Formats: sequence, C-alpha cells, structure tokens
Amino acid sequence: MIDTLVLRVHDLIRHHRFVDIVRRDFMFKYEERQNVAPAKEVENFSKAHFATDTMMLNYFRIAGIGNDRLKRMSLKKINNSGHYFLNAYINKDDDFVEFNFSVPKYIYGTNVLMYVVHPWDKNFTYYRHNSLKHNLVNSYERLMRFIRYFFETEFPDDLSIDARYIEINRIDLCYNQVFLSKEDAIEYLDIQKSIQRKHTRQDSNKYREYETSFMYVNDRYSLKVYHKGAEYKKRDRKEQKKINSLHQKQVFDIQGLQNFSDRMLRYEITFRKSMLSYLFNQYVFRKNCPVHKDLMTTYKKVESIIAKNERVSTSLKQKKKEITKQKYLEENPFQKIEMNDKRNHKYIRDLLFKEKKFMYVVDDRVNEFNNITARYNYFEPRAHFSKAVFNECANFFLDFINEFQIYEKPAFNSVDDLIDAYNKVHEEDKLPKKEMLKFYKLLETMTFDEIKKSNLYSKPTFYRYKSRFKKIGITQNNLMPIKTIVSNTTLNEYHSYLMVYGRHVR
Repeated sequence: MIDTLVLRVHDLIRHHRFVDIVRRDFMFKYEERQNVAPAKEVENFSKAHFATDTMMLNYFRIAGIGNDRLKRMSLKKINNSGHYFLNAYINKDDDFVEFNFSVPKYIYGTNVLMYVVHPWDKNFTYYRHNSLKHNLVNSYERLMRFIRYFFETEFPDDLSIDARYIEINRIDLCYNQVFLSKEDAIEYLDIQKSIQRKHTRQDSNKYREYETSFMYVNDRYSLKVYHKGAEYKKRDRKEQKKINSLHQKQVFDIQGLQNFSDRMLRYEITFRKSMLSYLFNQYVFRKNCPVHKDLMTTYKKVESIIAKNERVSTSLKQKKKEITKQKYLEENPFQKIEMNDKRNHKYIRDLLFKEKKFMYVVDDRVNEFNNITARYNYFEPRAHFSKAVFNECANFFLDFINEFQIYEKPAFNSVDDLIDAYNKVHEEDKLPKKEMLKFYKLLETMTFDEIKKSNLYSKPTFYRYKSRFKKIGITQNNLMPIKTIVSNTTLNEYHSYLMVYGRHVR
C-alpha cells in the first residue's frame, strides 16, 4: 500500500560520515525533467550560495505564470538488490540529505506489485490478506521496518545515523485494482470520470482529466486514478529494459508485467507535509488532553461566530436602501466575541496552522509538547510519524477509493420495489413514489450531473431528489451499464493472478 517515500536525514555535520558515503557511492546525473516551484522559494534559492554538490543548477522564470522551473541534478546509483535506480541529493542550505523513491520499485523493481504480503510469503493467509482495509492497517508496521531496513541495506558502512534526525517528508499510498480484462479496466475508468468528487467542481483547476487518467490536485495532496498498463508502457518498461540490458539477462519479464498491468487501475494519493500537518493538527495533536479539548470547543464556537458575521456583512453589502439594511441588521445582529475567547481562538489557530516535521523517532520532550497543554516558551516543530497519523492517511485514502467505486444501475422495476421497501419501514418519512419514478426515467439515460446541468429542475428540487434516492441506495456511483464489469475493493483478483502467473512478475 506504500508507494513513494521522501526521507530526509537532517544535520549534515552530525552525519558527516553518512554524507561522505552518499558522495562516494552515488554518481551525479542530470534529471531530464524540470521541477516547478513557487516564485518566492526560487528567489530564496537564487540568493543562496550553492556548493557544487547540491541539486540546484539554475532557474528561469515562466512569464505570467508566477512559478519558476528549477533545473536539478541528482545523485544516482543502482540499489543493493541491483534492480532499481535510487536517487538522492545533498542540500547544504537546508542541511539535509534527501531520498525520493518508490518502495515497491525498491523491493520488487516494479510498482505493478504492491508492498503487501504476497502468496509466496510464508505469513500469507488468503482470507486475511485479501482485505484492502487489513493491508492498509498493517502497512504502518511494514513501513517502519522498511525504513530501518533501507538504511541498514544501503549504508552498511555507517550505522551511526541518529533515528531522531530521520524525517518522513512525504508519503504516497497506492492500490492496484485488478479487473478481468484490459477492456474492463479502461471502461470502468471512463465511467469513473463522470463521477464528481465531493466539494470539488470538475471544471475547477483542481481537476485534470486525460485519456487514461484523471486527478485532483491541491496544495496539500494529490489524488490520481489511472490505467497502470498505459503508464507502465510509457515509463517503467523503458527503465526495466535498461536493467535487463545492464545485467545482460531477463531480470524482469517485461511482457508478463505489461499483461498484468493492462488489467489494472491504480489509485494513488500523495500526502505532502502540509497535509500530514493538517491531519495531525486536526485529529492527533493533544487529542486526549482535556484542556485542549475545551480550547478546541471555544475555537469552533468563535469560528462559527466569525462565519455568521461574514454572512451578515455580505448580505448587508448587497442591500442598497439604508432602511432595508437597518431592518436586516435588527433581525440579524453581529455577534460579539468575548475577549478571552478571542485570545484562545488565536492561540489554537496559531497551533493548527503550523507545519510539522514528521520524524521516525522523537524524544519525550517532543511527545510532551504534542500531547499535553502547558505554558511552553517555545513551539515544537517536530512530531512523531505515529500509527495514529498513518491511520488518518489510510482512512482518507480508503474514502477516496470508495468514492470512485461504481455500482450497477438498478432496473426501473427494482427502484419501484426499493421505494416500497423504504416506505414500509419509514411510515413518518415516506418517499413520493410517483415523482421519484418520473425522475428515475431520466436517470436511465442520464447521470445526476447531466440532469443538474439540463436545468429541468431548480437547484433545491434537484438536490431534494438526489437526497431521496440516496435513502434507497442510489447515488451518482450507480452508473454501471447492464453489461456488468466484475470489480470490488479486495485484493482477490490481484492475488489470484499472482498465484497462477506469479513467476512472470517476480
């Protein structure tokens, strides 16, 4: 379930031996791609004095866009298992060494395979390891073991790395959903594109759609669904040909991996440090501290008052006559915020919106700050990358996967029965059967979104119908045509394929 990891080892002076080993074992390579960075960040880079072994070489401004492209140089080597190009770079200005790599590619040489327990592993149990949730829950322990294994394997000459200085700067989670055929996978993806994600407009710049993929992007995280076969053919296949050529033997069965990946849709989420900080601050930070709970109650109360006052202010601006304004203000007065509540609100807001560094190991002082409210004369920027933090990431990812699962569109007669069954149980909240069946006639040939855009119903009426259909289990995800595609969110097809064809992908 773990895909890309960005690990940083901080304090170059403390880890000078480790830095020397990185310089010794890794070779300089120019990256073909250029990375986009905010203009402010690049301005800081341009003022700094870079040593010759740093990544930054030059930059240029993209006119009118407000971003800059940074041309980078990486350190590269084949990992110790001999089947993956491992990248690193030394950043003297920010005082860390960074490794950015895919865990499945590091272990197996490909992310067609997921970093989970497989049929050839001695602890594999079919009924348990087929569960997506079980694999996600157990990914945290596997991740922690892997990080230790990574440093011990790649840097056996230097075991003096202080674990308290290892930061998990970014983590990607992934899930490969396997279908019976390539055609089914691509058809499923095409249907998924018509699903609008909650709280996101598809015409906004957060949503991007391509022939074999779609994605949602914001400052905190990226969500992506794509046909793995198309991506493998474009990128990974070339890398694996290089590895086969380097070893002068078939390290990878490229055609076997192509056949397997053709049947896959891959769900991927990138949690940047800002998103990890958000999840930590909202759901983990001092969650068992009674004082913090009280402060959070005050914070939410003040936030509600601020939001209400803003609505009143907006409404007043829209009214032209002074008499109308006065009458509205009498009926909807601005709410006052107590001075003490205002202070507590500011204190909590400052805590909630500060980014953290998520460390592999932390000491008691760090834990105390993040668990107990007290009069601290400092802000602690570090936090433990704990199971609680990871579980918040896993739940967020699971919600995303479930949000894009598609179900068969019920036949007209079935809807009739579903409404009858609902009304039989809910005597005081009966659904209007005749009107709903009339609406469903449209749903037989259109999606909810298409009906909304058609303006056949007013906005409130449309959402009222949408809410009614949700009560009988019909949502925007009931889009599957009569010719059903076999799919689910288990690893059943994934493991079944590997049991038969595993030799072609290992």
